Amino acid sequence: MDNGKFGRLQNFQQKVSDMLQHNPAWNCQVISIRAYKIKNELRSIFKEIKNDYIDSERFSRIAYNHGIPKEKRDMVLEHLRTLGIFLCYKDIPDCNMLVMNPEWIANAIYRIIN
Repeated sequence: MDNGKFGRLQNFQQKVSDMLQHNPAWNCQVISIRAYKIKNELRSIFKEIKNDYIDSERFSRIAYNHGIPKEKRDMVLEHLRTLGIFLCYKDIPDCNMLVMNPEWIANAIYRIIN
């Protein structure tokens, strides 16, 4: 790879890093302890069970087990999505993949960057 391409790649990497570190949507985001516990359970499921997604029924059970009322589940999903904990596809018609494992997208981005 010549220096020009390498320099452009380094510049791109720096821009991505800056965007991730300084995105105002993520600054001072506060989530409840229940949402934090849900986050940990979702990460555990993705890591240990190697699931690529969690369907809406399973997320509802997880939220229920952590004391989240049905009317507040969308808010919890939004907070966790904003924090980059996972990708959420609740607005796609006929899609039962509510929560996607973020590892697959991270790996894809690293492949593109590298």
